[in-house]
Amino acid sequence: MQDITRSSLIQNETETLGLTGGGVPPTKLKDDIQPVFEIFPKATKLVRSGTSATASVLTIYSTPTKGDFYLTYLHFSSTKDVASDSIHHYIRFYTEGVVRDIYNIFQISTAGDWQNDITFPYPIKIDKNTSITSNTAFTAGSQSRYLTIGGFILE
Repeated sequence: MQDITRSSLIQNETETLGLTGGGVPPTKLKDDIQPVFEIFPKATKLVRSGTSATASVLTIYSTPTKGDFYLTYLHFSSTKDVASDSIHHYIRFYTEGVVRDIYNIFQISTAGDWQNDITFPYPIKIDKNTSITSNTAFTAGSQSRYLTIGGFILE
């Protein structure tokens, strides 16, 4: 028989098993019984969207300070009228401490719509406590944009 002597393990067993009212977890294990610990982090799926009709920075998601956020999907669409001048759109985030501008699009001075979906073949780890933004610049006419991101957080 193996003895479990670490109080932190015993306390963890008590909480995990939900023992109350004097319930005591086992403190001895047979030689052929091994404790099992979860070593893989839990993943939480996340989807966020935003829309704007101004030349501005639109924050879609601010990454958590705990856990790691991985970007796996991006949808971007925009529409503009004929009076709108050329528009520059891009998505910005930080990875490994470096700012990354992806999905650079320039729409010329004609009316029209644009949309695209990207599923990244490998998840992109975004730095903790940073923002994923949609940035747009134009000076005349009207336009609107819509962005959706998808990913997961490993805790």
